[in-house]
This record gives sequence, structure tokens and C-alpha cells, in this order.
Amino acid sequence: MKEGLLHTEIINIAEDESSLASAALRACEALRRGEVISFPTETVYALACLDEPSAKDSLALLKGREASKPFSFLVASREEARALLGDPSPTALRLLERCTPGPLTIVFARKGGPAVGVRIPSHRFARTVLGAFGRPILATSANPSGEPEAVQASEVKAYFDGEIALIVDGGRTEFGRASTVVRVENDEWSVEREGVISRSQLERCLNTIILFVCAGNTCRSPLAEEFCRKLLARRMRVPVSEVESHGYTVLSAGISAKLGARASDLAIWAARAKGVDLGLHLSQPLTDEMAQRADFVFVVELGQLETVRARIVKNKGKVLLLDPAGGDIRDPAGGDYAEYLDCARRIEQAIEKVVKEL
Repeated sequence: MKEGLLHTEIINIAEDESSLASAALRACEALRRGEVISFPTETVYALACLDEPSAKDSLALLKGREASKPFSFLVASREEARALLGDPSPTALRLLERCTPGPLTIVFARKGGPAVGVRIPSHRFARTVLGAFGRPILATSANPSGEPEAVQASEVKAYFDGEIALIVDGGRTEFGRASTVVRVENDEWSVEREGVISRSQLERCLNTIILFVCAGNTCRSPLAEEFCRKLLARRMRVPVSEVESHGYTVLSAGISAKLGARASDLAIWAARAKGVDLGLHLSQPLTDEMAQRADFVFVVELGQLETVRARIVKNKGKVLLLDPAGGDIRDPAGGDYAEYLDCARRIEQAIEKVVKEL
């Protein structure tokens, strides 16, 4: 123990998961008293305290940095994050919706106020503490400035034994490296520190997501997906394989689809006749998460509009009928090649209008 002003309690939840609830209660009690504690997240161990001046000063002293340098907040939910950010930009909201909970810290530069850093951890214990505490917690990585981040409790103990009230030992952290830090200002973003999430992964998270939905995901929606990718590539003058790296993620799914079914043979032949390939397509069922994350959802039949809208909490208006004339693009299943070819032609014409309006 270092010049022993404190007895540092250690609670091991790695070996006894049944102690998780009591450890979370103990952590909340220490936080409310203004003490600094350490617990695991999915990235590295955190040093955390209540958001009040004396606790913040203690945290800065332990960290070995100026008290004026802000710490990030750990929060339990996206709703808490939005409340802290005040008026988050579309980019910040998209990062929140698509990359959290997880190893991402969003630093949001606010007009007329200091920047605010927010992270929603996915680690079970961290989320238990945040949920029980009921308010944001100030946090930083559990290491003195300039030293390696602690990824197991023994390293936290070596740094801070006798200086903090509590260490919750959850074993080695999942990722063993720090979160990625992204700064968002005026809806522009930049990576301040690349951690678990790479820049290319962030770029994909921020893409415009276009989702096409039919019933079985073996004919109509895969055709729409491939036509959309082809026409976007043509508009941007890039290879089809680079559409995603140029800002668009194009997907398809089926309301009643099975997982992993091939496109029908007649659909494959009709697609080839129209210059796209469904030979490698495998079906997937529509999930609520897919519908929530997409920026645009196009259905092929009028009767599917409400079915898909019912799966979306916000912005139900993003679910649109693919045919601009307002008609159904009926399933050609059971028909001949000519019917499949006509279906492909109608879908391609509809996609041309979609791409023009993006």
C-alpha cells in the first residue's frame, strides 16, 4: 500500500459472478460518498467518480493531469447520452445509434459550451453500476497519464493501491485496449484516438443504409439490392465493389425469409440478362435492428408498408413503397422466365428513380 491513506477494497466478480449485484451496490455507495473507484469495461479498466468538484479533483490528481482537462462520462443509455450532448448533430446521433453500446467515446463540440465526451459501455458490470447509480459517472482509463492502460485488476492495484476506495476485479478485459475517440463538430467528424473500432469501421457505421424488403428475399429485394449498387457505382464512377467505401451500404431482407436460401434460378437468369449477378446471394430474415438502423427502407408491396413500419420505433416515414407509381411489384414465383424478366425490368426502373433522389 502506498503511504496508506485508504484501504483499497477488492471485490472479485470474475470468480464469483453471483457477487455482481452486491459489488455494484458497493460501487454505487462509494461513488455517492465522493470516492474514486475502478471497475472493468469491455476495453480497459476505468477510474470513476461522481460528477462533483472534489471528486473530480481527486480523479485528476490520481491521473496526474490538470483538473481543467475534461473527463468523459459513462452513461447507461442513448437517452442519457442525448441529454448530456444537448443538441447532438445527425452524425453524433448516427454514431450513438449504430456504434453504442460499445468501445466508442463520442466527443461532441457544443456551441457556446465545453466539449462533452460520452461513452455507453457494453460490459455487464459497468452497465449494472450505471443503471443502479441512475446518473452519468465521470471516468477515465485506470492508469497514471503516460502509463499503459490497465486491462486487469492487478495492474490497477499496482497503480492505485491505497489511493482509491474500491477495485472490482472482473478479470482481463475483453478487448484489452482503449475505446476509439471520435470528435464531432458541426456534423463533421474526426478520429482523435483509434482504438478498438477502426476508421474504416466508423466510415461504414456512418454510411447511408438502404434496405430493400420483400417476402422471401430470394427474388425481388435481391434484384433491387444489386440494381441499386450498380446504379450508385455508375453515378459515383467507381467499381461496384467500392460503393460501400464511398458512403452507401445496400442490403436486402425478407419479412418471412429463411436464413441462407439461394436466389431462385429464374431470378438469377433474369438478373444476368439485366447486367447484375445474384449467384452468390443468400437470403436473410428482416430483423427489427435492420429496420431501425436503415436510413431508407423500400418495400415491394403496399401491404408490406405497415408490417415493416410496425417494427420501427422512430421515423416510420422512412419506409417507402419501391414503385414510384404506387403499385405492387408482385412476386413472380411460379411464373415463367418472361415474368421474372418483367419483374426485374420494373425493379430496375424503380431503382433508377430512387438513386436519382438520394
